[in-house]
Amino acid sequence: MDSFNMDLSKNGAPGFRFQERLDFSGHASGDVLPHINAEVINSADQKVVRDATNNQLPGLNFLRNL
Repeated sequence: MDSFNMDLSKNGAPGFRFQERLDFSGHASGDVLPHINAEVINSADQKVVRDATNNQLPGLNFLRNL
């Protein structure tokens, strides 16, 4: 899993960061559907906003049920 982190202090939210990450989980279904999740995380590394976005990557449906 790879991720991008943006410090939100400059935007008036000190101690918080916005994280986008590439997720290959299938959750309970067992499917592996690559998607991008975005979350807001506080200074204690707790997710304050979970799955702010959840976008499936186009053209990767062939990975389903591998």
